[in-house]
Order: sequence, then structure tokens, then C-alpha cells
Amino acid sequence: MKIEILCPELCNLYGDMGNIDYLKASLPDDTEFIRTLLPDEPEFASSDVDMIYIGSMSEKSQERMIDKLVPYKSRLEELIGGNTLVLATGNAPEIFMDRIEVEDGSVIRGLGIVPYYSKRKLRERNNSLYLGARGDLRIVGYTSRFTYTYGVPDQKGLFVNIKGVGNEPDSSVEGFRQDGLIATNLLGPVLVLNPQLMQLVLNKIGASDAEPAFYEDAMQAYNVRLREFSGNIDFGTHC
Repeated sequence: MKIEILCPELCNLYGDMGNIDYLKASLPDDTEFIRTLLPDEPEFASSDVDMIYIGSMSEKSQERMIDKLVPYKSRLEELIGGNTLVLATGNAPEIFMDRIEVEDGSVIRGLGIVPYYSKRKLRERNNSLYLGARGDLRIVGYTSRFTYTYGVPDQKGLFVNIKGVGNEPDSSVEGFRQDGLIATNLLGPVLVLNPQLMQLVLNKIGASDAEPAFYEDAMQAYNVRLREFSGNIDFGTHC
């Protein structure tokens, strides 16, 4: 099994590499983890991979990542259309969108793999706890961002909102999914926070026999957090 991590030197703004550490602990020792740095040609460009991961980054790094991946857009579309798992967290989903509209009126063109777009206002940060659902599964997490995402239809949403802000203030969903592309605004080690979601990822990459590492302890922590998030606590602030 081969898992590629795109630009971990840039895309680890909120400790997102915790997701990779959890995958390493959960998968067999012979799993190959490839760290592709900014100057490197991606592994997926010339060979098949089972999963691609890209985490949160600065706004400037978003532009650098778009520039890096533009030459490989067709290959990414091929992999995503073939249901190779591409997991994007935090603000990484925005690089796959049509564009990022900046508050000064400028536009940053994304890869255009999905038709959605985001609006960036650097003077209006949204910090929010998040509680959502995917079927019977409850998802807990955090967001901290300067953007909202527009144009995602409810049926393409990754999670249904229960508490906290989704793609944008009027949206009933958070994140999006298209074929193999799974995208969420949730930050950091979201798989560690949600071991059942981790199990879904393992199933997706053909490792259904594997169990998330430290599963009992992880579930205990998840259940505590779920009770807290389901209670009467403040879920979001703007600053």
C-alpha cells in the first residue's frame, strides 16, 4: 500500500500530520508513506497510489500549491474519477475549487476540479467547534478560517451540520465529496478525533481488516468530546 503526503513542510498548519501518524500506527509496517516536498514531482504523477493527503496551509502556501499541482491536474482528475482517495483538510479543499475570491477584488484561480468557490476576508476569522453527521455517525472537530465556500449542493456535502458553521453561514452541510475526493474544513488531526471516521478511511483504501490504533482509548476520548459538543456550549466566535 502506498500513501502520498503532499508538501508536509507547508501543509501542517494545525498539526494535520497527526492524521498521517494515526494512519502509520493503524496500517501494516510495510505500508509505504511518501513525503512529497514542494520541489519534488508527485509520486502520483507516474505511478498509482492508494491515497493522497493534503492538510491545512497558509494563504500564501495555497497559491504555491496550486502552481505546483496545475501541471498534474489531468492526472488528479483521473485518480479522483477512479475513486482513489484524496483527503483534503482545513483550507486545502480550496485549491481544488474553481477560484478563491479575495476581499480586494482579485481572484486566485484554483485547479477547477470542482465547480465551487470560496470568498476570503482576512479581517473576519471564524473560529468554531463543529458537530455534524454522516449517516448515523457523529463527527466532532474544529474550524478556524478566513473563508466560506459557496456552491456546494446539499447532496454533495460531506457532513450534515448539527452545530457550528458549515461551508458558509446559510449552508446545511460541511465539506464536499466528489468521487474519490473527500474535503472538509475541519482542522488538524480530524481522524484522531473521530476513530470511526478513520475506520471509513481504512475501508476506502482497502485496509478493512485493519482497526484504528488505540481504538478503545480513542473511542473513550471521542465519546467524552461528543457529550460535551452535544451539550450547551458556545460553538463559534468571530474575530
